[in-house]
Amino acid sequence: MGYEFNGQFYGSIGVVSGNLEEDIMPSYEFNGQFMEALELFQEILEEDIMPSHATLVSALSAVSGLATLSKGRWIHSFMVKHGFDLDGVLGTSLIEMYSKCGSIESALAVFRAIDRKKLGHWTAIIVGLGMHGMADQVLELFLEMRKNGMRPHGITFIGVLNACSHAGLVDLGRYYFNLMINDYEIEPTIEHYGCFVDILCRAGCLDEAKNVIESMPMKPNKVIWMSLLSGARNHGNVEVGDYAARHLIDVSPDTVGCYVLLSNMYAAADKWEKVSQVREIMRKRGVKKDPGCSSIEHRGVLHEFIVGDKSHPRTKDIILS
Repeated sequence: MGYEFNGQFYGSIGVVSGNLEEDIMPSYEFNGQFMEALELFQEILEEDIMPSHATLVSALSAVSGLATLSKGRWIHSFMVKHGFDLDGVLGTSLIEMYSKCGSIESALAVFRAIDRKKLGHWTAIIVGLGMHGMADQVLELFLEMRKNGMRPHGITFIGVLNACSHAGLVDLGRYYFNLMINDYEIEPTIEHYGCFVDILCRAGCLDEAKNVIESMPMKPNKVIWMSLLSGARNHGNVEVGDYAARHLIDVSPDTVGCYVLLSNMYAAADKWEKVSQVREIMRKRGVKKDPGCSSIEHRGVLHEFIVGDKSHPRTKDIILS
């Protein structure tokens, strides 16, 4: 029986292990070289080698990094045809891949099809649903998980807090943040603080967010200061916005978004002199708004674009599809 991947047809796959490609592939994926990882996966298939569990996990992670859903579906089909057990890490990787590629329905289908669900499966689907803002489903599954005797860990709570943030559930966000610390004795990481600060900023609880930031045991990062600045801009709090911008520029002086948010906040408050000052600071520091780069999968092929650039030979076809 033959198989097709990335436009290439392969003969029947044999069972061989210990090849060089499988040793190298995880390092590509770990370093964010997703395209190279998939090219190496293609070479493994060309050599009629049955991929190991670790290789398939790396391939699915590379698919997630590139958001190439069709290739992820192909790998899933390959795993089913060859009888790979999804009750372990492969099931977790599939759920993560479908969630990151935008097919949360497929992620849920994989999760529901797993007979012996482990903590990794529960966490993967909770994080995935949280990414998509499906707070009701996240909280329902989180409750079900706990009823089944599963003890959530830190990553599980990141999914729950993300869901609360997207849905604007500030009271529940506080509850679960404190539940994590007091009931499960999980020390918050900077990611947990980032989620909680984002929840508070979206809800306009800027003073509380500022107090949380100042009480953190670690130095706040760019993401946290951006959340506070964005919240200040959205809720018209120039004082907190100034405070956040000062710290953000200190942490990451070349972050274009900081200057844009600050300028927009001043413009909304009719502080045009401040707007001019921000633009002058950008000019002196050489900070420029670079054109964004975006990618999209069209009929199984990944295309890259610069925003505003129409030179790609299939721009019209891709836009109209």
